[in-house]
Amino acid sequence: MSAGVKAFLFAAMVIGVYGGYQGQVLTVFASVLIAAALGLAFVWNNYAFYRLQVQRRVSRRKAEFGQSVQYELEVVNDKFLPLLWLRVTDQVPAGLEFVRQGVVRRVLGAEYFSFRDVFSLGWYQRATRRYAVTPTQRGYYQFGPGRVYHAGSFGLFENTLEEALGHADLIVFPKILSLAQLGLDYHQLFGRRPREGWIHTDPLNIMGVRPYQSTDSMRAINWKASARHQQLETNVEKPSMDDEVHIFLESATPGAWWEWSERNAVEVSIMAAASLVESACQAKRRVGIYSNLAQKRSGPRGGTIVRPGQHQDQRDRVLTALAMMQSYSIGKLTSILEREKRRIPPGSRVIVIAGEPGEQLRRCLTDYQRRYNLTLVQLGPKEQELPGIHRLFLDREVPWDERTQLEIA
Repeated sequence: MSAGVKAFLFAAMVIGVYGGYQGQVLTVFASVLIAAALGLAFVWNNYAFYRLQVQRRVSRRKAEFGQSVQYELEVVNDKFLPLLWLRVTDQVPAGLEFVRQGVVRRVLGAEYFSFRDVFSLGWYQRATRRYAVTPTQRGYYQFGPGRVYHAGSFGLFENTLEEALGHADLIVFPKILSLAQLGLDYHQLFGRRPREGWIHTDPLNIMGVRPYQSTDSMRAINWKASARHQQLETNVEKPSMDDEVHIFLESATPGAWWEWSERNAVEVSIMAAASLVESACQAKRRVGIYSNLAQKRSGPRGGTIVRPGQHQDQRDRVLTALAMMQSYSIGKLTSILEREKRRIPPGSRVIVIAGEPGEQLRRCLTDYQRRYNLTLVQLGPKEQELPGIHRLFLDREVPWDERTQLEIA
C-alpha cells in the first residue's frame, strides 16, 4: 500500500471519528464514501490485467535496407471492467527510426530506445496501433521485453505486468547498389555465358527435351518422347558445372576494429559484397559467400560460409549472412580459401574483397588465379603489384551511410 493510500485512509478515519463525535452525519457519510472509493479503486487495479491481451507484431522478419516496416501493437480488454490509463513500454534497438518520434526516447548508457504509448480502453474493446519504422543500418535487431503499466483512479494504485511482450526479431539486409552505381560493367566481373550449348554436360541429369537438330548426338535422342510427339526429340542435359560465383570477404580490420575508419571499411566491403550478390542472383547465377567476419548470433567458429545452392531463398540466405556480420574477425580468410579450394569447381568465378593483401593472402590469390576466374576488389590504394591478377580498387574513406555509389577504379 502506497503512502498516498495510507494518507487517504488515515484522513477518512480522522474525518469519520470527528464527524461521529460531533454528531455530523454528512461528515461520517463522506468518510465512508472515501473508504468505499479506495476499496473500489483497489479492486479495479487488481483486476486490471485480468483477461487483458497485449501483442506486438513486426510486419516482416527480413527487410531491405531503407524499407519501411510496420511495428504493430494490439491491446484487447476482454472484460466488463474498463481501463482508463494503460501504458505499454518496449525496448527498441538503436538503428531503427520511428516516423512518430514522440513514442521513443533514448535511454542513457543503453544501446536501445524506450518505446512508450498510452491506451484507454472501454469494456470489451480492442485497440490496434501501427507505427512506421525505417531501418537506418543493416544488422540483427531484437525487440523486447516489454511491460504494461496500469495506474488506477486518482493514481493511488499502480500495477505492472512484467515481460508482457516477448522478443521479436528483425534482420535488415545491407545497402545494395547496382553494378552501374559501382562503376562496373556486369561482364567485367562475371564474364559472358555461351549463347548456346555447354562445354560439359551430365547425361544422368536430364532437364527436359527439345526438337532434334542435325548437330545432336544420336545417343542424346529420347526415343520415348520421339514416339509420343511423332518427331525426333533430344534430351537437354544439365551442365556438369553450373556457373557459380564465389565471393570471399576478408575483414579489413586485423587489430583496430573498434576505430570508426575500420568499421566504416567493413561496412563498405559488406555493401560491395551485397551488391555483387544481388547482381549475380538477378542473372540466375549460383552465388555463395565466405568470410572470416564473426556472426551476430552463434556463427561458426571459422567465420561465415554459405555455399552456392539451388534454394529458392538463396539470395535471402546470403544477404542474411552479410546482415549478421560483426566488425571483427574470427580466424584468417586464407584458412577458408585453402579449405574451400577442394570444393570449388575449376573455372568458377571467384571474387575476393579485401584490404591490402599480406604475404599469405597473395600466395592464395596466385594459386586461385591459376584455377579460377579471379577478381580482387581491394579496399584502399594500390601499394604493391600483383602480376596476373585482375584487380579493382574500392574507395574506403567516404562514410558508408552517405554513399549513393561505390567508386571502383
